[in-house]
Amino acid sequence: MGVCSSTKKRLIVRQTSSLKLSPILREKPLLIKKNTINKLDSKLEKKDSDLNLLPTNDLQKNIANIVSDESIFEREKRMVVLLVSCNIENPSQLVLIDVDLASTNFGKIICRLSLPMPGEELYSLACIRNSQSLLHSDETDINIQQNNQQFTLIVPVPSHSRIYILKLMDATLNNGSENGSLKAQKQAANNESSSSAISTHIRIQKCITREELSRWDLGAPLSVCSNSAVRSNAIPLLLVTTVDRSGHCKGDLLRLDRRTFCPVDRRKRSITSEDRESSINSGTSTFSNSAVISLESTTTTTTNSFATNGQKFKFPMFGGTLAISLRNGVVFSTEWGNLDQIFQQKPSLKQNLNGNDEPSTIYGCGINVWEMRRRKLIQTIRLNPEEGGLWPVCIRMLHHAELTHGFVCTSIGSSIYHLHKCTRSGQFIADKIVSFSPVTIGPTDWPGNCPEVPAFLTDMAISMDDLNLYVCAAFHGFVAQLDISDPFRPSLTQKVFLGGIIYKCIGISELGKMPLGKSTSTQRSYNTEQIKLNGKIYEGGPCRLQLSLDGRRLFISNSFLRNWDQHFFPKLAEVGSSIALVHIDPSGEKPMKVDKDFGIRFDFENKTNEHKNNGNTSPSNFAFYARDMRFLGGDSTSDLI
Repeated sequence: MGVCSSTKKRLIVRQTSSLKLSPILREKPLLIKKNTINKLDSKLEKKDSDLNLLPTNDLQKNIANIVSDESIFEREKRMVVLLVSCNIENPSQLVLIDVDLASTNFGKIICRLSLPMPGEELYSLACIRNSQSLLHSDETDINIQQNNQQFTLIVPVPSHSRIYILKLMDATLNNGSENGSLKAQKQAANNESSSSAISTHIRIQKCITREELSRWDLGAPLSVCSNSAVRSNAIPLLLVTTVDRSGHCKGDLLRLDRRTFCPVDRRKRSITSEDRESSINSGTSTFSNSAVISLESTTTTTTNSFATNGQKFKFPMFGGTLAISLRNGVVFSTEWGNLDQIFQQKPSLKQNLNGNDEPSTIYGCGINVWEMRRRKLIQTIRLNPEEGGLWPVCIRMLHHAELTHGFVCTSIGSSIYHLHKCTRSGQFIADKIVSFSPVTIGPTDWPGNCPEVPAFLTDMAISMDDLNLYVCAAFHGFVAQLDISDPFRPSLTQKVFLGGIIYKCIGISELGKMPLGKSTSTQRSYNTEQIKLNGKIYEGGPCRLQLSLDGRRLFISNSFLRNWDQHFFPKLAEVGSSIALVHIDPSGEKPMKVDKDFGIRFDFENKTNEHKNNGNTSPSNFAFYARDMRFLGGDSTSDLI
């Protein structure tokens, strides 16, 4: 049995079996091309993992009925969204949006907070629900405590090497909507004198500055632990940093105390003889098509200046996103690459700006495994950049804490890797299981510097029942649903199209053979028509995903990074970003359906109307890019079972 952290409901955890994996799966990954899939042989011969998720049909059916039941999870009512200013001279914001369908303010902004510094680049957001015992110590505030919920937001700022700790007080989550209880509304009316204390607002509680991070030889924090919604000492609050105090590339982990939100128990900077010995004796990796760890190999992974004379020390070369495996007590982090060049330079889809054969100095291709308690690097998995392993941008683990399965998607490589543990060696393995084929076009038909348009995967989300994986492709403009009931052999269920970069106005030929006008819509792996949401054209492509706990609603934003958006989707800076909604019916033949009547836009027009309604005649004159999204009641990218 398991417990969902957001609702404390008891759920059935699927049993595991020690089935065997065929070597053919590593040699022939799933190729998704023209919306068709070549299915592999279902026979399993080689024992590679004892955590394969292949329950019996009856058990799988019962799990699907239980976990997908809407009555189990409380429906989301509030959503926090990161907004990055399209103009680098203006500050970024955090907004709280009403997503309660029963509310008259559905889709409207409840409150917003502007960050103090202009031009801050934001990517990741964590939302922690505070326990009631920590809210108020004064007995006179009992009524306020009952009618309010307080959350802590963690916002790393990689562009300015700082971390914001924000407090969100939502006075309307329990009693602000029309469907609130009469008792709660009376309690709110009796506390009008304390309205200033219970108003919905976001404020900055603490800021960890560049100077404080430099004391630990850290900088440019990029992402925060995806499981930070669980307020438990068993799961540390971790962030991934990407540079050292001098600005040189170095991936590392930073832990924050869950009560004071201060950096804690950093290991010593000196490298001891014990660390050297354990590092040399630990398994190292080499480049291979299947990214399998070779225990006999003595070749060390690519690291920064801490690696000399063939000895692998503690720190990888790059940082990125991260995920936690509680069962093994390890943390996984991906390697994005050189963040300074990714954020500041003109976007390039090649391994390096010079186009030569030298190793890539921009994008990474590794997955690092850390010991969670000591935050010590114990293994590095190298993905082959020539086989789809370039720029692993996102990693997600299954929600059941006892299961060791994860998925990693690469942007430029446009591939999905299955991360699991090998029982023979005790090491982790990443097998390529899905590859999205590129589209060949003329070299001057789009702003990229190569003749092929990759799918450019940017984000993933896994349903709470661990049966479905959703992945978005910004350039091809689709969101795909994959059946991962067998994580070794996923199957494509459906694609829905939202924007992208490929349209009829460009003379496109699929794979250089089929002209656009002669291919049918069912064969295309991209959309040729721009869709409209709420009466307006949806610019950009799907970049960030957030899935409800019941797996019925998928929210999608269309911004990746500021310089990438400005280069590939220049109109997005003019009209502002949007959030789309896809309804999911688990029992339907085509489960995903885009809600064309829904669309939250962060443009000048909406802000003007908002300020007029609030009696303010000086609205902001710039639009925003929408990034990470979090539900206050919990979501599928931050909760465990």
